[in-house]
Amino acid sequence: MFRTEFVSPSWTGTLIDMETGKPLSGIKVTDLTSLNSTLTDSDGFFKLPATTQEFSFKLPAASMAKTYHMDISLEQRTLRFSGRHLAFDDQDPDFHLGLFPIETHYKKAPFMLGKDLQTALPITLIEDCGMPLKNAISLSRAARLSQSLAEQKHTFAGLEVSQNQVSLTYYWASQAWENVSQQCFKQDHKQAMAFSTLHEMFFEEAYPYFEPLI
Repeated sequence: MFRTEFVSPSWTGTLIDMETGKPLSGIKVTDLTSLNSTLTDSDGFFKLPATTQEFSFKLPAASMAKTYHMDISLEQRTLRFSGRHLAFDDQDPDFHLGLFPIETHYKKAPFMLGKDLQTALPITLIEDCGMPLKNAISLSRAARLSQSLAEQKHTFAGLEVSQNQVSLTYYWASQAWENVSQQCFKQDHKQAMAFSTLHEMFFEEAYPYFEPLI
């Protein structure tokens, strides 16, 4: 009995500069499972196809969900997108970024948390965690920009920002925050507890925009 299993998902999206709205062309995009990569075209668009493997017998699912990662290589940093897919689902994990604003250079300005944006994320937590938390902050800023543009009915890169796009950006931001929880502060209970409270504040902001599927 043969069974086809997806080794890596398909990824698609259009990358634009967060500040200018211009397409980001020639940006390298890499799936970290297959190590397949491609470059964004002149419109900032990219597509990485899924890869499959055929087994001669059915393997039991190791877990309920698998997590896949994709890196966007910028001049001075790398942005990581992480998506989850049910392990027993034999459909292509097809991940879409949509029209995604990219923060090409990380800004050191305070990152405010929560719906009212009144609490600043402590700089010590950012320094101690490093790139995973900076990554989550960058994707969160993209989500807030998309939400603001959609609310004010402004266009970006000549295109109208839809509520679906807002949901997409908040989804990818939320996955980045989940990665922080898994990678940082495990050895320091006090820091872990402090971060957990701040983590919940972002999810309170993001929750209204979540959709069940990407």
